[in-house]
Amino acid sequence: MNREKKFKEFIQNGEEPFMYEKNILCEHWDRVEAIMKGKETSVYEVEIQPSATCNLQCKHCVGIAHKPKGVVGISPMKMKLIIEHIAKIGGVKRIKFSGYYGEPLMNKKSTLVGIRTAKRMGMKVGLFTNGILIDEEVMNTILGIEYVNISLDAGSKESYLKMKGINQFYAVIMNIKTLDAIRKKRKSRLEITVGYILNKENYKEIPQIIKLLKNHINMIRFKVNILNDDMNKDELDEAYELIEESRRHENKKFKIIRIHSRLDAERTQKPTFEKCYFLNFMGCIGCDGKAYPCDHKTYFGGDKKDLVPKRDCELCPPMGFRVNRLLEFMENEYKKDPKFLDWVESYIRSEFK
Repeated sequence: MNREKKFKEFIQNGEEPFMYEKNILCEHWDRVEAIMKGKETSVYEVEIQPSATCNLQCKHCVGIAHKPKGVVGISPMKMKLIIEHIAKIGGVKRIKFSGYYGEPLMNKKSTLVGIRTAKRMGMKVGLFTNGILIDEEVMNTILGIEYVNISLDAGSKESYLKMKGINQFYAVIMNIKTLDAIRKKRKSRLEITVGYILNKENYKEIPQIIKLLKNHINMIRFKVNILNDDMNKDELDEAYELIEESRRHENKKFKIIRIHSRLDAERTQKPTFEKCYFLNFMGCIGCDGKAYPCDHKTYFGGDKKDLVPKRDCELCPPMGFRVNRLLEFMENEYKKDPKFLDWVESYIRSEFK
């Protein structure tokens, strides 16, 4: 396969808005070019993890092995100072509040202080949450941000209990519906997304969760469990067929998205690349208030400067994995022929104006 054909395969991967390879090139070409030429760049997005505490016991939690003992979290004052410092440095356009092993709203005060500070600084803001603690104060605050992603991962109270250790399925569903009703009433532009990690317990519930939520959310995102996929080939095939069959419910206001292609679902997410290119795009602040190179490395020893993913990382999140594979390929081709970078730029600008 020639390099141009292989490059086109990379940028045709996925579906919008999660065509990571294409989007990283179209939206951040100057940064990509600088990386290829060995120049320093600033990140455009920072993830902040406000808390190490969680109110669930998800069996697919990727950070459980590194969870610190005791209550660890960023104080409201430190949160404010961190975001003001990020804004002062410049270059960062987006802040998202999430967790590697913790639920952001378990440290509600600091998370809401962070959201308000980031919006005041003119940044775009997102929140990843399990949805249990979305109360009136949280709703009033997040109505002013760009998106909230609610990790549901179940289509019934039975599968929710098996997946997450406690039964809060209907509480989360009610919070989603209430938030949707309020945003419509106030004409908020907040986008509500539901995350759904596929496994043996929940994949047959795909049709019912879509029917339950299609009028209350903007998007449902399906992805495989990158930590330990317990689904066999037949189950994956059935799950993907159910996703495709459910697309009849899509419309201008509701989309069904697969984060992993069918091929990606069978491919290991163990890094095969020598360098992490993605750390040039996204930074991370752990629940201890320290900076880390990756949102999956926010633990003692995870901030090493000579990070080699192939050696040091157990797995890589979907976006980082795909972007790293693309940029490793591009750098290798650039070293062989510097004109390849000119061809890529020309192709991107002509195909995706």
